[in-house]
Amino acid sequence: MPSHGRWLRRRKNDGALNRVPSGFYPQVWRVLSRCHGILVGKQFLPRDPTVSEKTPEEFNFALQVESHLDAVRDPAERQIAFECLTVIARIAARHPDAAITSGTVDVLRVIRDAVGQFWTHWRARHSPADLAAASAVIFGSAAAPSAAGAQPSDLSFEANEGMARRLFFDLAPDGPDGTMAYLARSSAALCFSAGALGADAAEMEDLFRS
Repeated sequence: MPSHGRWLRRRKNDGALNRVPSGFYPQVWRVLSRCHGILVGKQFLPRDPTVSEKTPEEFNFALQVESHLDAVRDPAERQIAFECLTVIARIAARHPDAAITSGTVDVLRVIRDAVGQFWTHWRARHSPADLAAASAVIFGSAAAPSAAGAQPSDLSFEANEGMARRLFFDLAPDGPDGTMAYLARSSAALCFSAGALGADAAEMEDLFRS
């Protein structure tokens, strides 16, 4: 569950400094070699000629990936993008014969789907009053979506996406309710063929549980 700002602050700090996990860039190179390209917003990193001209450990490749991820202006979301690509790389490594069905890995689409899944689960566990209180804490009482003492009537993801993203970015990465578990489910659904992943597709988040 959200950590009262602790993980959000950490992700903002790490994202601002472009801190990535050990071995991140070679993992991205291997993902890129399995698809037509990686899309981050409007920035497209093509497989060809990138993988034929640059090696997984090459510094210039890391700079190229970093420049594309800089398209994500929010440093906390940029850190989630790092997590997303790490998740996809782990799934691809576990299933070397599984094709990336869409051809292109759309990182922000996977993240938005994961945030939507999280919101569905969070909303089922909390009352409208909890939503109003969380909105007041996140955005300030003046920016709360409903009048004082009132409860929001629209609990859809589309109407509350800003708050859903803030809450999601404040989750711990590991565990059954962590960001990487949600990202794993969305990655398996959007990037890979369920048949290729076999029975593991429904349980892919187990890879990221502590």
